[in-house]
Amino acid sequence: MAIVWLCLEFMWISHVGRAKYWKFVKTKQGIFCDVLRTIGVFLMGTISYYTVEPEWVTLIGLLGICFEIVTTVITRYFWDKQFGDFEDDDDGHWPNVTEPDSVPNEHVDEHDDQA
Repeated sequence: MAIVWLCLEFMWISHVGRAKYWKFVKTKQGIFCDVLRTIGVFLMGTISYYTVEPEWVTLIGLLGICFEIVTTVITRYFWDKQFGDFEDDDDGHWPNVTEPDSVPNEHVDEHDDQA
């Protein structure tokens, strides 16, 4: 679970941009949110040192998921308060990460992959 949370954090940084992320982390609210997320990742990564009983691991995992949801809501609140909601591009088009930025290569023959 700690790896998933760490990957979610890196995904968030890559979507908002490193410059905006560091600008946010330098604020008091950003430090608070970053410390909360770090504590969550650290605790979930070291859970096996505290208990190995299935009931406790399950309970701690459930509380960890609730903790991550609350942390995400808090972070989003402070982010929107500082930067506003995510912005559209110049054309008023919501950015979609599935749209390619590259132009298709016109030199590739469509029938090459059928061989």
